[in-house]
Amino acid sequence: LRSVSLGEDLWHILTVDMSLLRLLLLEIYTEFFFILIGAVLLTLVAAAEGANLDSTLFGEKLLLSFTTVRISTDSVYGWEEKTPSSKPEIIVLALLGWFHWLLLSVAGAIIVTRALKPLQQVAFAPDAIMNDSEISVRLITLRQSVILYDVHVYMKLMAAFKDPETGDYTGGLRHLEIAHTKGHYGLFKHYPMTVKHDVTAPDSPLRDTTVDHIMLLEVTVTATDNNGNPVFAAANYMPPNSHIVNSSSFQGAYGEEKLYPRLLRGRWRDQMRPFKEANTGAPFKATDMPLYLYNMDNFHVIELEQNADSDDSPV
Repeated sequence: LRSVSLGEDLWHILTVDMSLLRLLLLEIYTEFFFILIGAVLLTLVAAAEGANLDSTLFGEKLLLSFTTVRISTDSVYGWEEKTPSSKPEIIVLALLGWFHWLLLSVAGAIIVTRALKPLQQVAFAPDAIMNDSEISVRLITLRQSVILYDVHVYMKLMAAFKDPETGDYTGGLRHLEIAHTKGHYGLFKHYPMTVKHDVTAPDSPLRDTTVDHIMLLEVTVTATDNNGNPVFAAANYMPPNSHIVNSSSFQGAYGEEKLYPRLLRGRWRDQMRPFKEANTGAPFKATDMPLYLYNMDNFHVIELEQNADSDDSPV
């Protein structure tokens, strides 16, 4: 159990953890389980009332169970006159119909709950960077039609920080101030955003910290989209030579493929350039605002420094 309530655990699994395909299969299996149990009970009731217990009787009660949950119609009988149900059979049919209604109510509630769950609207670059001047992360919205408002970006760093009094390095978790905007943006449209922390700032905890001292960089984004829905996103970046990455448990989970988000020492490759004439290559002379092009192929590309880790930034 993951909480004090088994019901809450089951509801969390159905509305959050379970995939949509498994949820649909579970609903289908449960539906046919109700039908089968109803057919068995109806057959036992008829046998107790003196009917011959054979496959013909079970087939008739199976069709009756189908019609009770409205998966089939009365036409399966060819619209022929039938003997009215006995009182015990009516009780079984009423219970079967009520439990089926309860199943559909729960399934509908699960569908509505999953539909109201916030969609993923933000994607992070697979790697982050750190150098002598900054530590930064790139992110972008997934859909061009989505606009994010009141965007807040938070950075936290788990590292060995230098004690100014003793000069010793001690591990800790620190909040990193976002340069220029303090991590608050009024508007975020569909173009890449590079969020930076100024390492050279007087109040930066990274003034005497290198990438070798860092264990984990945590980035969190909260916002509201143009439909009024909440937006949440988070990413964790780890240096390839950190203690966490080199631990046996981490290596056992990721193996040698190294598909984890990394914090690399280097610089982002430029994404923007002035728009140029197609034929001459000369800068475009705009009559109004200057025009720029985004090279989305460079969104994730990092130019590693010479003394950096030998791993290339993934494509």
